[in-house]
Amino acid sequence: YLPHIKYFLFDRLTQGEGDILPLSLVNSLAGQFPILLAGGLNPQNIHEILHFTQSSVLGYDISSGVEKTVG
Repeated sequence: YLPHIKYFLFDRLTQGEGDILPLSLVNSLAGQFPILLAGGLNPQNIHEILHFTQSSVLGYDISSGVEKTVG
């Protein structure tokens, strides 16, 4: 896929449900592929996520994790 795409978006299977992806898996794959991380990122966990992934992940989608109301 790499000649045809710029990034892979890693997200949870179901919107708004479940845990974030295992950070060890994200780091492992980010060493091989350009990754954007989404799904379950919020003010309570973003510092931990950045600590473990900041050198490997290219960007983060925190949109629903910081909304005061849906949408």
